[in-house]
Amino acid sequence: DGRAAHHLLDPETGEPAPAGQATVVADDPVEAEILAKAIVIRPALLDEIEAPALYVPAAGAPRSTATWREVLAP
Repeated sequence: DGRAAHHLLDPETGEPAPAGQATVVADDPVEAEILAKAIVIRPALLDEIEAPALYVPAAGAPRSTATWREVLAP
């Protein structure tokens, strides 16, 4: 149908995830990648994880975990 679509699919609906990007800080890079992809699919996960994370939707304001601010502090 010509619409742009995200390469990540929501496993519950089979639909493309909303457009957006996520960054997660973790000691294990695999854990960080998995969490970032999960956040793109379900941004509400930011309220449930303790890892520092930032989600930037294609439209709207960025959201982050409380621990993200710790990463930014010197």
